[in-house]
Amino acid sequence: MHPYARNETRVKNFIDDEDDIKIPPGRRRARAVAAQTLYQIDITGDGEGITEQLAPWLEEFRVAGANKNFAEDLVRGTLAVRAEIDALLADRARDWSVGRMSAVDRNLLRLALFEMFYWDATPQRVAINEIVELAKKFGGEDSGRFINGILHGLMLREENPGPSAKD
Repeated sequence: MHPYARNETRVKNFIDDEDDIKIPPGRRRARAVAAQTLYQIDITGDGEGITEQLAPWLEEFRVAGANKNFAEDLVRGTLAVRAEIDALLADRARDWSVGRMSAVDRNLLRLALFEMFYWDATPQRVAINEIVELAKKFGGEDSGRFINGILHGLMLREENPGPSAKD
């Protein structure tokens, strides 16, 4: 068990036993590693040594090669524009301050928004779907709906910047 895991039950949602990881290999698993690392950095306040912070999660989720690089790029990129992303979140989630959101939801949203608006290789709808799936595993009972609503609203607002796209 990783020392910064939110709690043992959440990590067990991903891993049944040593040889049975429930998240499919590939980019979704890389996103899970990025989400875990962003959560860890958010909770501890330690944004130094990103490579070292990623290492135990990469090993635990068995992520290597191009997907390892993808996970690291997601973490570094998200952290680089975190203030801008938090401003987007604060604007969209009017009844929720960013600090009031659960740490899991907040970091999944940050990760998705980085992919949607700063990472050209992932279509926005794919980024939303992938993060919603992770929210169902990592987050609370309503996390998937909460995250989907915010991300979908931001995507629509970008597609239709007129007054009708506000909500």
